[in-house]
Amino acid sequence: MVNPYLQNEIRTASPEALVVRLYERAILCAREARELTEAQQAETRNARLRRALDIVNELRSSLDMDRGGEIAANLDALYEFVSHRLLAAGMQSEGEPIEDALRILEILVEPWREIAHGARAAS
Repeated sequence: MVNPYLQNEIRTASPEALVVRLYERAILCAREARELTEAQQAETRNARLRRALDIVNELRSSLDMDRGGEIAANLDALYEFVSHRLLAAGMQSEGEPIEDALRILEILVEPWREIAHGARAAS
């Protein structure tokens, strides 16, 4: 079922706010996967890991390597690391790879939140 409020929020959000939402969703999915690791629910856990990985891949594919310079290259490397850790988590039953991915995602979302807040205040 499609949530019309969510659709409207996404349609009217700034690009910066959309990036924040992607990060937040990836973090949520990774956290859920971590909790499911402890509960031994492999199928649901792997679905959450795949969703987090899909989001990270989307963020990575949106990088403008030509105009982004060193920042884009550094983000690309971080996204690659996060992707590898999420994939490793899918092959292991322990939570350490998920924790590694979460640490990076939680660090990266903060500047985007500040940027989105600044963009919202300016408009």
